[in-house]
Amino acid sequence: MSVEYVKDVINYEELIGEGQSQTMVNGDIVISERDGDVSKVLYCDGEAVVLNCQVVEDRVIVEGRMNFRVYYSSNDTRNIYKVEASSNFTHNIQIPGARNEHSPKVEAEIEHMEYQVTTNKKIRVNAVINLKGHVYNRATKETIVDIKGQDVQMLRESVEIDEYLRDVKEESMIKAEITSEKEIEEIVKTGVFVYKREYQVLDGKVLINATAKARMLVKSKDGEYFMLEQDIPFSHEVVAEEVKPNMKIDVMCKVKEVYAEVQENEEGERKVVSVQANVEIYVKVYSTRQLQNILDAYSSDSRYEFEKENIKCFSYHDEATDSQVLKDRITVPEDEAIVEVKYVDAKPVITEVKVLEDKATCEGVLRCNLVYIKAKEEPEFEGYEEELPFKFTLDIPMAKIDMLPTCLVKLESLNYEKFADKEVNVKANLVCHMKLYKKNAYDILKSLNEIDITEMIKNMPSLVIYTVQPHDTLWKIAKKYGTKVEDIVKLNDIENPDYIEPGMKIIVPKKTFMK
Repeated sequence: MSVEYVKDVINYEELIGEGQSQTMVNGDIVISERDGDVSKVLYCDGEAVVLNCQVVEDRVIVEGRMNFRVYYSSNDTRNIYKVEASSNFTHNIQIPGARNEHSPKVEAEIEHMEYQVTTNKKIRVNAVINLKGHVYNRATKETIVDIKGQDVQMLRESVEIDEYLRDVKEESMIKAEITSEKEIEEIVKTGVFVYKREYQVLDGKVLINATAKARMLVKSKDGEYFMLEQDIPFSHEVVAEEVKPNMKIDVMCKVKEVYAEVQENEEGERKVVSVQANVEIYVKVYSTRQLQNILDAYSSDSRYEFEKENIKCFSYHDEATDSQVLKDRITVPEDEAIVEVKYVDAKPVITEVKVLEDKATCEGVLRCNLVYIKAKEEPEFEGYEEELPFKFTLDIPMAKIDMLPTCLVKLESLNYEKFADKEVNVKANLVCHMKLYKKNAYDILKSLNEIDITEMIKNMPSLVIYTVQPHDTLWKIAKKYGTKVEDIVKLNDIENPDYIEPGMKIIVPKKTFMK
């Protein structure tokens, strides 16, 4: 019997593999003659930046840059100095199965930093960087979705597939002016991050409305250190012809470069900070569709041998955002007393992320660097680091333990005050943003061959009395004798076709009997 196969095309994204590795990066910070000699390093921080990554056979080559910042005091209690240096690095992440046509994604995080004062004008810095890489393949597969022919019976399964359509990467420039009550001598540290965002999906475009937070540590002309904070709302429109309102959209906003400069106001006072940040906006588009996958097929005159292929689809699932107020206390060593708190610098560090049923958790520490003047015969600057733990639990419907999470925790605001001689109260507003990605596998019908039925089936009588065996289904019985499930149900008055018991006697009709 001649049949016609109807095919469809599936576009999907596959997670080829993931890998982790560590690398150590070091650098030398040379202090200029105009800055004071190093008396004591108060603390150091920085960030690891991925500049480029390339997939070659079974690995990803990562090129990056480590930006070091060291804060130190000289032989006085008037100034805290900040010095910076950068070191480039190249490192490999082993990911079996990776090929040069695949797409990589690499994240870099600092695990540990240390320093060594080699001379009064030189500081040696080292950082251990954790690199986490993922490699994706964007593929297209043909599958048979229907068989056209006389009396063909098909067993189908409805599966939901998030098809990958396209991604768009664009940049948006945001600007703001922050006004200070006091005149500013210098900017000690600047940070901008996106902590709120909403988007609307329309025909052919995605409208993004977001809010960035600018936080900076500044020093006034009278030697006081204080924080300046301001929200910067911005909008961006991403045009993509394929986008429809019912599609699933994964939106990412990441601040790439930040520029900050102290400017004068109309009165000629240095009370204005001009901030400009370059935001990378990445939109990935998925189209959810229902595929009627053929699990089995036969006709009264033919049987089929199936060739199936397993495809692994990787797609965006859902996301959630939560915030919390962290209140804790920093206690300095017993032999020291705080004369004056100069400032507290803080950075959230994620230590563990877990995905559970219908929720996800994020644990970490807020790494606080306290800079203060301690009481001695001669007062001097001191630095002290303490880690304050935090935990977020976010409800995400349909979350599963095998999903892949990405998580960001940002410091929205920070307040501190001296509580006692050796204690400082810290109040931090933290924002956690969690995304989940799902990995699904499907067996699709690649091809099939038609084979003849046995002579026993061809010559079977019009009616057969069949005794149901363990693990039998009506589909298996109907296929064995080349008849239809609905004919067996009708002839035997079976109320529930999905439930038959071993030992039951069933009348199985031949196709011609039911005509």
